[in-house]
Amino acid sequence: MFPQPPEWTYTTEEFRNLCWRVEDAVPAVSLGHLHAKISTVMALPGTPIPPTNRRRNGTHQHPHYEALIVLTGSAQYNIGSPVRPGSTLLFSPGVWHGMHVLELPYTRLGFAFTLEPLAPIAPPPCWPVSTEALWDLMLLMREAEQAAPGWRNRATAYMSALLLRILSLMGCGFPEDQPSATMSLTERMDSYLRDHLTERLTLQELEEVFQVSSRTVNRHFTSELGKSMTARLLDLRMDRARRLLQCTTLTISQIGEQVGIPECAYFCRCFRRHYQLSPQQYRIQVHGVLQTPG
Repeated sequence: MFPQPPEWTYTTEEFRNLCWRVEDAVPAVSLGHLHAKISTVMALPGTPIPPTNRRRNGTHQHPHYEALIVLTGSAQYNIGSPVRPGSTLLFSPGVWHGMHVLELPYTRLGFAFTLEPLAPIAPPPCWPVSTEALWDLMLLMREAEQAAPGWRNRATAYMSALLLRILSLMGCGFPEDQPSATMSLTERMDSYLRDHLTERLTLQELEEVFQVSSRTVNRHFTSELGKSMTARLLDLRMDRARRLLQCTTLTISQIGEQVGIPECAYFCRCFRRHYQLSPQQYRIQVHGVLQTPG
């Protein structure tokens, strides 16, 4: 888990415009054996459902899936526990839902999408809280804000990660026999590394999770990605660190913790070897802001 959620600094208008940009850039994503077509990405203020949309005791339903990530404030829905920043919600087609606000400003991001094949997903008794989902969302919005060359491809990757995280949190099954047809062993191991970057991952852990030998792990990474599992893991850690330096005001030591290298001095050495700049120098280059390591 990330130790703290990111600070949400966008105004309502900025957030709405970024959502429209993401919606235009990412019409669909592949999620293992599922295919998601995204119809709407929306910034939702904490206002009640308009009377014309109400159907049953202030609730409503629709023919698509609706995923929500709470950014600020809190609310109580007619299903599940109260929600707060980081809470993730998912309503399947035809499920009646509605809420009343407990704490303002109540803001959330909403995705309207369809899934092929259709996957029935029952709401959990308690809505899960995922600080990682907030970070995925922040990085997605930063890509849309900066719109640097290739940003649409990166936005698609972040959207895939975000929806996969939400579906997994809701207990949506990804059977071993189905994704294996579309995802190689290397892709599944690489996805595991991405999802556990804050942890002290080892080669032995991948052996246990995927029931293969360390030799097999490294052979697959080397043949498909051109580097060992350890080298690939370091690449992923450094890439996330670079993005956190770009997009947040976290200290260098906090960023090290969030990419699984809590020893600040060692994290700085790894970053310098990777980018030929220290984290402080990289942040100055990007923002012109000096940041102390602590």
